[in-house]
Parts: sequence; structure tokens; C-alpha cells
Amino acid sequence: MTKVSFIIPAYQVEKYIGDCIKSILNQTKDNFEIIIVDDGSVDNTLEIIREYADRDSRITVIHQENQGVASARNVGIDIAKGEWICFVDGDDFISPFLIEEYLPYLVLENDVCFISYLDVDENRKEISRNCEREKKVISFWDQSDFREFQLATFNRDFKGKYDYHKIKLAMPGKFYRRKFILENNIRFPLGVSTGEDAVFNLYVYRMANRGVGLDVPLYYHRVWKHSVSHKYNSNAEYDFSKLHNELDKFINSDNNPQYFQKALDERKIWSLGFCCILNYCHINNPKPYQKRRQEFLAAYDKYESVIKQVELQNFRIKKQILFWLMKRKQFALINLLCKLLDKN
Repeated sequence: MTKVSFIIPAYQVEKYIGDCIKSILNQTKDNFEIIIVDDGSVDNTLEIIREYADRDSRITVIHQENQGVASARNVGIDIAKGEWICFVDGDDFISPFLIEEYLPYLVLENDVCFISYLDVDENRKEISRNCEREKKVISFWDQSDFREFQLATFNRDFKGKYDYHKIKLAMPGKFYRRKFILENNIRFPLGVSTGEDAVFNLYVYRMANRGVGLDVPLYYHRVWKHSVSHKYNSNAEYDFSKLHNELDKFINSDNNPQYFQKALDERKIWSLGFCCILNYCHINNPKPYQKRRQEFLAAYDKYESVIKQVELQNFRIKKQILFWLMKRKQFALINLLCKLLDKN
């Protein structure tokens, strides 16, 4: 049986997709398949993918009209044959030792295995890491840990048993036992274009019994100006509202919905902060200053009750500064701060 199904959602990544595919083909253990779902790319992404598939029978290519990354990953889940599923974004890449390092832990007793990562720039230069390169620390988690993971998925600044800037809870860079995913009918929410990976993982953490993580960098997350988390998005507020609807569904299906209320409020103020970064104050927003300010104030009115009650000490310092300004509707200073953050 195939041990690992690597699922790659690919959209407009002609510059990086070859790097991504080669990093998987270079695995020291070769019991894997690669499923690449091209989500309606109009650059050369599909042609590059097909060239690799023509040379290696382990690669399956699916082409669909643009439906979003959630749909692309779900398609991959539905046709995967491996015991384990691992998602790799088309502009990221992995260590050749990924499967080899995790092979002892890809066993029936575990439902999910967490992969530590490095942030790199467009040229593979390291930006930041969430783990210690010099030593390998193995962590084992159970249902009580997964319960806290759910809270921390709403706000990774959450002060709990672990540093959730090191355990990347929302990202899909993990090994998931395929039978576990299928039996619990866990899928990415369609129509949600931001935070869909967080929603998926929330249901994973609700249902999982055991998990493991290695504190060694084996996944490389490429940070670049045109990635989804950095590029201008005029629909940011609408996109986050759809995410909030999915979070509401998750919370309301829990045995104790109140457990999540504070975390949801923290998620919502961070969403408005992201709207400032990706839209109202983004350098590529063509609208005049006054129009952008009016849009911010209109969004503020929707979030006002949440903004007023969220405690700033529950966030790291950069977010505290941003949210403090938001609470006081200081759009000029928010605009300046976002420009400074963009340069960094």
C-alpha cells in the first residue's frame, strides 16, 4: 500500500511549482504518490505539472476550473490512496528526509503528525523558524491537548501549555491518517478563501485521540509579496465574514459553545486587523485615503461590541499596538503602521 499521498493545490505558481514537486520526488523513502490539483491557473503552472507527470508515474494531475484551494484539497482527499495524507502548497517545498523522519510515527495509534517548518523568502533564504535546528524534540499529544489546540487555533497568541507560534495549528502542513479523515468526514469548507485550513484543523482536533510532533524543520513555507497572506484583497472583509460563519458552525456544534466565545472574539478583532493590512491600508489599494477610512469605520461598526471587550494582553506586542489604535479609530496611525509592517 502507498504510505503517503502528497496533495498539492496549485494556482498561478509557475515560478515555484517545479521546486515543490522536485522536493517531494527527492524523498529518501519512495512509497508515495503525488496528487496535483491545478485550480484553473492561467499561467504555465499546468504545463509544468504535466511535464513532470509525463516523466514520473507517481504523479497524478487533476485540472479544474478555479474553485479555490479548499475545493482543490478536497479533490485530492477523495482520490488519495495513501495511508497518510500530507498537504504541500504549490509555492512551498519539503526536506528530502520528511517521510524518513516521520516513518516511525506514521502508525495506527496516531491520527495526526505535526511538521515543523521554516519561513523562507523567494530565494529560499531563511526568514524565521518555529523549531530548534540543533536538537530533535518529540512531543506526544492526547485529547486534552487537542482541546486546548482548538482554542489556540482561533488565536495563536493564546497563553496555554505550549507556544503556538511554534506549533503551527492552522496550517495544513501535517500528516493526517487518511482513514481518520474519511471516517469523520472532515473536509475543507467550500467557498471559504481565507482560514479554510483553520476550520479543517478544528474538526481534526475535535476528533483526534493521539498526535505527535517533531521539533525539526522539514517543511519550508515560502513567504512572498504575492502570496495570499500578503497581497491586496479588496474583498477581505467579506472573506473573513464567511470564515466567521464557519467558525460559528463549529462552535455551535460543540457540547460547550461558551468555551469558545472569548477565543472567537479574539479571532474577530484579528480579522479586522487583517482587513486593515490586506485592504484598507494596503499599499496597492487604489482608493483615496478618505474612502479607505470610511470603509474601515463601517467595518469597525460591525465589530464594535467585540473590539471594546477584547483584552489586548492576550496578543503579542505588534498586534496589541494595532488593536489599541483600532479601538480608538486612529485610522491615520493604523495606515502608517501597516505601511511600516509591509516594509518589514
